Amino acid sequence: MFAALWDDTVGRFSDENTVEQNQDQEDNQLNQQQEWWKTSGEAAGFEVQQPSAVATEALRAIWDPGPASSSTSGGGQTATTSTVAAETKARQTSSIRNAFDDMDPEEREEMRIQEAKDNFAKEQLLQSRIETIGDAHEYCQSLVQKQLERAQEQKPTMNTPIYGDMHARKSIATLLPDEIIRQLFMETTRNKESWPRIRSLFGVPPYNFLRPEDAGMVRASGIASGRVNMTYEKAGETAAYSQFGMGHLVDTYMREYRVVPSVAVSGADNLPCDIDSIRSSVHVFMNVRVPKRSKEEKATLLRDAAKRRAVVFPQVGEEITVRYSDALKQVWGEKANTENTTRIRVRSIIPRSVKGSTAAVVAIKI
Repeated sequence: MFAALWDDTVGRFSDENTVEQNQDQEDNQLNQQQEWWKTSGEAAGFEVQQPSAVATEALRAIWDPGPASSSTSGGGQTATTSTVAAETKARQTSSIRNAFDDMDPEEREEMRIQEAKDNFAKEQLLQSRIETIGDAHEYCQSLVQKQLERAQEQKPTMNTPIYGDMHARKSIATLLPDEIIRQLFMETTRNKESWPRIRSLFGVPPYNFLRPEDAGMVRASGIASGRVNMTYEKAGETAAYSQFGMGHLVDTYMREYRVVPSVAVSGADNLPCDIDSIRSSVHVFMNVRVPKRSKEEKATLLRDAAKRRAVVFPQVGEEITVRYSDALKQVWGEKANTENTTRIRVRSIIPRSVKGSTAAVVAIKI
């Protein structure tokens, strides 16, 4: 019945390529993170974010980004003009930072709240700390509800992204374990008015967070043209590259790691991504994703013994230094904005496929 209603009400959405932009943005995230780790394979220092002349970026927060916009610039800009612009920007940034540093804690908090008044995601994070799976579930529920309200007001065409969709989708994929993403998906799709927003909030099927018995709940072709399956044949499959979500951790060689629970979770459990809450010598179950690169770049890295591991999975017995990813910092808030690093040792690894870029990893925290 649910599937029939889906076909009658929603029909077929637009081609997948017109909206799907996450992969390019994730690759850009990885390129930015390389400034933190440098190119030697060893951490040389923490990434220094380039400030802008607005207070929200001076606070080092990127919340609920709006739709990406393109801009063009003329070719007649001289080096002198660029230098003057850079110096002006630096003075503005310095002025903002000095003013912010001179504030007392109460004034700083008031400024944060003022900046967040029109930014729902940021406001929600400022009002509460996300420490448990239950906290994250409630937060993502609020983001989904806000996006459905925005869609009702703006009345976009089917599958057209609107302001806030990208942040909501990243938050869901990054903060929640698969079991809770499935629960949120079920909650959302109970309302037929939300069906045209499924792709914008959860991506395209098949969904690794769904179980095989969920395959008939909606039709995959209604979400993305050409898609047939809503689920994978087996539950608990290692996520494919596009279904990986946003990595929780990143290592020296820019490989991403997503911590996955090995047992059923409850709302009172710590977030899986909270690596600091995991005791030493405890097994950590993860998915790993090796960034996609061009053939030329792969060949260059493979020829360099110091960088070769950047294009292959970690090996059994390998000790790895990881830190919280920039993507996690964007959706988790202050808890992830730590400069701590963690050492883990790989105990086993199972690639998803022969030529795949993801694998299941079991490691221990050192």
